[in-house]
Amino acid sequence: MEADQLATAYIQKSRARRKALQVLYEEESYSDTVRESQEICELALKAVLRLIGIDPPKLHDVGKIVKQYASELPATMQTDVDVVARYSFQLRRDRELAFYGALDVDPAQDYTREDADAAISQVDFILEWIRPLDVSRPSSPNRSQEASDQPGDTDENA
Repeated sequence: MEADQLATAYIQKSRARRKALQVLYEEESYSDTVRESQEICELALKAVLRLIGIDPPKLHDVGKIVKQYASELPATMQTDVDVVARYSFQLRRDRELAFYGALDVDPAQDYTREDADAAISQVDFILEWIRPLDVSRPSSPNRSQEASDQPGDTDENA
């Protein structure tokens, strides 16, 4: 499998997992929502690295690496790379606690709807952020409409 095929698979898995995230949230499984959010973030950012020719390391937080190679990203993505790296770090920080807990942390009790809302918001931001590199998604009608609304275009020939 080539790097761009693997990256496309990562993006598709990220988007599928985002749909599954909603089920966890609706079941009020907030710690699992946080944990799964981290995995979605990890897959999405590893896809970005593959698409710019970087073999991602086997780490859960690759946000710093994405930031390191920001100059390889489209200009529209470079502006938010610091936010993405911060989200990746925050989600990584909660990864094990949200899943396993600790002697003083009961994930089922200590993770709240607000924690889950924050994690979902971060994941949604990242999935939207990777859109310029997402070769797995066909252009939407809105995208092609935006392209035809450029100055000088008219609807006369439509």
